[in-house]
Amino acid sequence: MTIILFEYYKIQRMTQKKLLDSQHPIIYLDLDHNRKDLINFISSESKKYKWECLHKSIFYNRLPTDIKFNGVITDNYGNPDLVKKLISLKVPMVKIGNQTIKNFDHMIPAIMDDHWSYGQRAANFFLNKNFKTFAYIGNKEWSHAKNIFLGYKETISNKKLNCHLLQLDLPAVNSEQTNNQFHNITLAISNWLESLPKPIALLAFHAKQAARISLACRSLRLRIPEEVAILSLDNQLNLCENAQIPISYLKNSEPILAFESVKLLNHLMEKGSKPTKPILVAPQEIVEKRSTDILAINNTDVVRAIRIIWDTVKENISSDDIAKKTGVPLRTLQRAFTQYLGRGINEELRRKRLEIIALHLQKNFKNIEELATEYGFSSMSFFRKSFKTTYGLTPNKYRAQYN
Repeated sequence: MTIILFEYYKIQRMTQKKLLDSQHPIIYLDLDHNRKDLINFISSESKKYKWECLHKSIFYNRLPTDIKFNGVITDNYGNPDLVKKLISLKVPMVKIGNQTIKNFDHMIPAIMDDHWSYGQRAANFFLNKNFKTFAYIGNKEWSHAKNIFLGYKETISNKKLNCHLLQLDLPAVNSEQTNNQFHNITLAISNWLESLPKPIALLAFHAKQAARISLACRSLRLRIPEEVAILSLDNQLNLCENAQIPISYLKNSEPILAFESVKLLNHLMEKGSKPTKPILVAPQEIVEKRSTDILAINNTDVVRAIRIIWDTVKENISSDDIAKKTGVPLRTLQRAFTQYLGRGINEELRRKRLEIIALHLQKNFKNIEELATEYGFSSMSFFRKSFKTTYGLTPNKYRAQYN
């Protein structure tokens, strides 16, 4: 204990000396130390304002009394005593997250994920893939996840479709999970999956659940994504990326949460008025992997042809080539596409090419003409017209939205 206290006071003296030499605002970061990405994003964003950001771990989660802080960013829900002390500083303060801080919520401006919109985004993603059957898997302890489920379910219900639900009774986050508990959870998921109609679009509350679903599908010999398409609400521990069949997921919103929290704190520090409502952060884009790379269609010829189109999207391939590879007469295949998909073979090929180009425009600055040529558009005027018809914007304006 003596050594720990000595180290604490040593760090405190070093920090205090540094701060005494600094003329910059000092910000106390009362953030969970496991949220390393969020802490790093906030620290990076705060450099724009020349702030000195100090995480509470420097002070062994205490609030030093000999440093004058100019602002606070918190996600602290489990320690109301510390929150009370932070409020007593009477400096601008911003809360990140959807959980409540008992007795203090009305006093602290908040930045929150718009969880209802997360559910809506996931539902629309699956609806656009022509799914008719949907499911959600989450915890019995709803917390903020209830709004995600409601956004998912209500968006699906608006299309007169149903959503199946499984809520798992999971142990606490920090408790050890025994082999027996893991077996019971896996068995519950397997029994539920086996009972569901197929094909089904399944939204998992987090990556661990998505990984368990993937294992259950493997044991039941259910094909992903042909019978069970899986989307996760996060990519915790890179579980989605590293799964045997990589799992699609919603991109982390922490860079936006960091940007908005720093922006709001700066506004408050400049004597700006407090917002009357929480600031909601919209869901980021879906990172699509193999687990959802399918259109849900009840016709094996069309499914096989779509897989050929998607796998050869860069090649100079025609509807005749696709029909030959599918082993079905062209006219028969065209009729099946119109009946089950509502568009022809060439329309689906063009739609998929435009979708991939749009993803490139969101993420990089590759030359637009090169992209169009790479994905089979020989006429730039036709490409630009097709893109604008599909996305409502020219390729340049579409890119500008994301960059």
